[in-house]
Amino acid sequence: MTSPRMEGDAEITWMDLTEVLREAAKDLGEGQMLHAESFNLGDSMSALEMMDPKMDAGLLNPDVIPADECFEKGLIPLNPDTETVVALIDRLSALEMTWLRGSPIVQTLFTSIHCHRPAAIVHETLRIYCQALLKCCDITKRVVSKASVHEEEDFSTNIGGYSLCEELTDEEVTAALTAHEEALSQKAKTYKLQREGKAEFG
Repeated sequence: MTSPRMEGDAEITWMDLTEVLREAAKDLGEGQMLHAESFNLGDSMSALEMMDPKMDAGLLNPDVIPADECFEKGLIPLNPDTETVVALIDRLSALEMTWLRGSPIVQTLFTSIHCHRPAAIVHETLRIYCQALLKCCDITKRVVSKASVHEEEDFSTNIGGYSLCEELTDEEVTAALTAHEEALSQKAKTYKLQREGKAEFG
């Protein structure tokens, strides 16, 4: 069975080789496999991702809503309450550690829709945190790549075309963090004084 498809000005014909592969598999014993000489651990891990809705980029899954559509249709909270922000930051910290341990960033940090467009986040704390988080990943990626002391299965430098806030300088992110930390500290002090005042006159 063939299926024609247009790509640009050229027509590409796809052939269904399912039965051919099944017949060929009959000649293989349990635990055996055929592979090219260039086959490596990374290829093996990628093969396991096929047909997985979360991992297979070529799989059309109507239940998966693109990140851009989530932002445009307001399907994710851009100004969540404090409890949700704390939960999101906790989750993002865990995802960052998973990436640092060798998992691809597209399967860790970028499973969070907020990381796709951090500048669109209305909540100031969450926005600055996401930008700083991605900038730290950018710095880590640059340092590891420059040192050239890693294997692909140990640390993945492939960011899948996503942005790590490269448009922001290290100084801009640091300044934003410092200013926001001071603002939050001032709010905490004000809140504490108000509580003490109510306790004294209440």
